[in-house]
Amino acid sequence: MASAHDAHPLQSRVARRLFVVFVLCAIVPFVATGAYAMLEIGRVAAGADSARLGYAAKSYALEVGNKLTIADETLRAMLADDEFATATLPERLRRRPLFTGRVQWLDRDVDAGSAGLDAERLGAVLAGNSVLLLRDTATKDGGVDLTNGVNRPLSVWLARQLPGSRTTVLVELSVRNLWGTIDEFADRANLAIYVAPARLLALSSTERPAEVIAGLGTLASRQRASGESRDLLEFSTAHGGYRARVFDYPLARLFAAPSLRVAAWESEPPLTASFSTRQLVFPALMLAGLLLAAWLAVRQLQRQLQPLNRLVTATRRIAARDFDTVVRIESNDEFRELGDAFAGMQAALKREFAAVDAMAEVDRLLLESRGLETVLDALLPRMSRVVDCHSASVTLVDPMSPDRARVFEYVPALGESLPVRRVAFDPDRLQDRFARSPVLELSGRDAGEDFGFVSSLAECGAKRVRLLPLRQDNAIAGVLALGFDLEQADPESAGRDHSKELADRLSVALSNLAHGDALYRQAHFDSLTGLPNRQFFHKRLRVDMESATAGGSTGALLYIDLDNFKRVNDTAGHASGDELLRIAAQRLGNCCRGEDMVARLGGDEFAIVVRDGSNAEELQQIAERVLATLAAPIRVGKREHLVSASVGITLFGTQGETLEQVLKHADIAMYRAKDSGRNRVVFFEPEMNARIEARVALESGLQRALQDQLFELYYQPIVSAQDSRLAGAEALLRWPNAPAHIGGPATFIGAAEQTGLIVGIGEWALDRACSQLREWRARGLALPYVSVNVSPRQLAETQFPEVLARALERHGIQPRDLLLEITEGVFAEGEAAQAALKAIARLGVRLAIDDFGTGYSSLGYLRTFPIDAVKIDRSFITDVPGNESAEKLVETILHMGQGLNKTVIAEGVETPEQARFLRDAGCDSLQGYHIARPMAAATFGEWMAAYRGAPPAAARQAG
Repeated sequence: MASAHDAHPLQSRVARRLFVVFVLCAIVPFVATGAYAMLEIGRVAAGADSARLGYAAKSYALEVGNKLTIADETLRAMLADDEFATATLPERLRRRPLFTGRVQWLDRDVDAGSAGLDAERLGAVLAGNSVLLLRDTATKDGGVDLTNGVNRPLSVWLARQLPGSRTTVLVELSVRNLWGTIDEFADRANLAIYVAPARLLALSSTERPAEVIAGLGTLASRQRASGESRDLLEFSTAHGGYRARVFDYPLARLFAAPSLRVAAWESEPPLTASFSTRQLVFPALMLAGLLLAAWLAVRQLQRQLQPLNRLVTATRRIAARDFDTVVRIESNDEFRELGDAFAGMQAALKREFAAVDAMAEVDRLLLESRGLETVLDALLPRMSRVVDCHSASVTLVDPMSPDRARVFEYVPALGESLPVRRVAFDPDRLQDRFARSPVLELSGRDAGEDFGFVSSLAECGAKRVRLLPLRQDNAIAGVLALGFDLEQADPESAGRDHSKELADRLSVALSNLAHGDALYRQAHFDSLTGLPNRQFFHKRLRVDMESATAGGSTGALLYIDLDNFKRVNDTAGHASGDELLRIAAQRLGNCCRGEDMVARLGGDEFAIVVRDGSNAEELQQIAERVLATLAAPIRVGKREHLVSASVGITLFGTQGETLEQVLKHADIAMYRAKDSGRNRVVFFEPEMNARIEARVALESGLQRALQDQLFELYYQPIVSAQDSRLAGAEALLRWPNAPAHIGGPATFIGAAEQTGLIVGIGEWALDRACSQLREWRARGLALPYVSVNVSPRQLAETQFPEVLARALERHGIQPRDLLLEITEGVFAEGEAAQAALKAIARLGVRLAIDDFGTGYSSLGYLRTFPIDAVKIDRSFITDVPGNESAEKLVETILHMGQGLNKTVIAEGVETPEQARFLRDAGCDSLQGYHIARPMAAATFGEWMAAYRGAPPAAARQAG
């Protein structure tokens, strides 16, 4: 707080500054106003003089002009009257006051100069106009030459042409009557009438002082030089100064004469004469006013500096955030009102700063903490500083159960938070109430009865409760409740606005936290199953690997892939497949320990990270539990699905493996489980990696072989079982120059099937077989048909019927000349493959089931699909004849095929006994080493040329 000693210098400086400013503010406008007033009075006086003189000159000039006009009209009327003889004209004119009666007649042929007329003015007369003439005369009514003051008597004559005659009449005007009224204007101003350049006609001044005449001459010269007669003109003489106004009355239009000029002048006009007195009065008045203003300024400053100093001191305290000292000004003027207003502002600022500090703390809490419950624990005790409330609570809707909510409460009077409780919650009812009013003001009793979540506030003594909605995405996410001691709210209270602002901040916090949680879950969790996604799984696995390496422990990764999941999508639809994945994810979660993590890596692939995986037996139990829980039927809609899984397990943490190596080892083990028959568990072993690398090399070699067309087709004949005639040939894929590490056709064809390369290889084989058949037939080798193997993947993943149609058209092959061999696995590939079979049959191409009896049950497929032939698998032919069970099985297949009108082909026939048994059993065709081995195209062509339906032994020797 400032002391009196500190206030005195401030008061002196303020006093001096205010005094100087006040005096300057008084002097400048006062002096400016006085000067302006003096100038304005002078201008008004000059304007009044000019107007008065101008009016006198104009009035007299107009009066003279009217007389001249009357005289001209009178003369014209007399000359136009034929009843009067021109001889009586003088007599008649004498009876007129404006005429003297003197008349002169002038014939046109007479020299105009003798009569005082020049040729131009005479022309004006002849043109019908009158002419006003000033002629020297000896009469006393003469004029004065203003330029030299010489008396040169002038008379005024009016010349006009007689109507219908060449005679001009000149009539003298009476200058006494013409100028006679000039004395009547003497009370207004002195008048002088003259014509250009300086011929004085009349003067009102009887004294006619020489200096006035000389001044008028100067005035006439100045006027003639400037051509201006409207302004007030000044001239000086030896006896003083004069002011004058000149008015020109034009005579050229009516009388073809120079302008008539009237000058009005005077000396020392009355207004101007009194101006010198005002020149003395005004400065005196101004000085007195300044002295009075200075005295009043000093007195007023003495009265006002003390309260102003108090206000300055209070302002400094407010700037230092000191709001407790109240300003008191004891006076009966505006300063007391200013002090009261300042005190009110001080109290309002105190509340506002407290609210701002509390809001800033709220914002800090919202920004620093990720948990809303943590924010509420710190926020609720501070709400009373923001809205000055008795108690407060925040009710949050349970996101998992919208009809339930959690209530956080705090009562500042008790200085403690009440226990968090769960209550029933009706968001729809609150939505309706808040739609009608954004803020609900209720009595404590009504609030407790209507809304159970605020009953504690009413029980703690809140007489009034204010409810504000907390919104998230335009939906009710909670309620902010504030309890007050007063039963009625102050409508102008700032607390209402602060409570709204507080509710808005909490709503933003709810939205931000929900949005942050949504973004976090979207980035780290699978949207379908809710499990951690691949990205989060990689982060967690990397952390667990680092922890295991640092702690010298061992972790494990279980890589899980559902078996035959594609069949579920194809048969039941993707929606059912998604539901099955969700159920499978829940079951996998139940198989794990709390510290382990289950993740979905994509598609039907899952993974389990086991932190402590050193116990192989325990890992085996977890994997077996996974297989068992997935093996249980999964009901989706009205259908039950049976799925199994292949599990690969690898350990990490002891060898310093990288994340990529661990994932690769687990994947290798999982595929090993699939290759071993599926629905089993396989631990990774180092030799598996070598096999995988060999497989990768095989796949790479297959890719290059397809690009460079290194494959070749071999052909094995198919003959009739009854007469040994050539029935057809099967095209078999070979890789003649394959690398040494690559096995036979079964090895690389299986790899091509798994990698999808079989699609391109199969299309190449089909095109090559059709081309070869056309070539043989062009050479005269009548091969009835050629059979080509088609992969299930070709039928399921490509537009194979269109590919087939283009190949037949390109090579000119009839559809019946081609037999496509498919395996029973085609019928498990779904609707796409089955639709392709029907499209192939519509083209006219025949279909055969290869390896019949080794796959799924085929009786229904034989009846439903357009199958033309079945090929008995070689495994059934090996034990005949001699094995009664094998013989019965082969005979059953033969009878079934014949009963369904299908061609039955036995493959793998290697002995004459087998051929004889099959022929006797009614088999249609035979294929195998007993007939001939597969041959290259050129060799097979030579074989066909030499083959003549010989017995099998001879044919075998020929091959």
